[in-house]
Amino acid sequence: MTSPDAARSLPNARNITRETLANGVTVLVYENHHTQSVVLSGSLHAGSIYEAPGRGGLAALTSSALMRGTAGRDFAALHSQLEDIGADLGYSYGPHKVGFSGKALAEDLPVLIDLLADTLRNPVFPADGVERLRGERLTLLGYRQQDTRWQAGRAFRENLYPAEHPYHHSSSGTLESLLVNEGPAVIEYPHTTVVVRPDQTARIDPIGSVVIDLSAMAIGTVKTAQQKVAS
Repeated sequence: MTSPDAARSLPNARNITRETLANGVTVLVYENHHTQSVVLSGSLHAGSIYEAPGRGGLAALTSSALMRGTAGRDFAALHSQLEDIGADLGYSYGPHKVGFSGKALAEDLPVLIDLLADTLRNPVFPADGVERLRGERLTLLGYRQQDTRWQAGRAFRENLYPAEHPYHHSSSGTLESLLVNEGPAVIEYPHTTVVVRPDQTARIDPIGSVVIDLSAMAIGTVKTAQQKVAS
């Protein structure tokens, strides 16, 4: 049986701070004063269901390329800054969303949020970096052609969902679709998908109220889908 003190320490509606930024993005904060580290995670509506027909794997390639450099930091500078403070930051992808996650010491939270904002708002998708990622994914898909478990999952999905259904296709794309997902397509993808929506959420644990101000400075000026339509 869970003790009352343990129950109170678990995340719940009473110990999570919820703040909606001016652009509609929701930030959730859960404080844990027993640790000196901070963990953040969130998601963007930019998954594979937003890909154009024949462009399978574009969301995966784009999300991976976000960490390849920004307008103000190249690949080496970006990862060197993370390494200097012993922090982690990365992106993942799925059918519906592109996710981000990071971890650092609490004192380095401003640096982590700054790097997150930079990679979200100012990616440059360098041609050599994108091409290297594309080559890696082509190699991985080549290996998967020999993986009976992966092939069985693909066959099950393709037979369960009709061709026009987004779940019919793999988020990783195919050898054929990745061959056409070149640099220009990757650069254009964030502009043609709904990257930020009012119902998107960032979760940050554990910190004080300062995180709300940091988040507002970092992502509070990013236009949401509704604001884009209004403008």
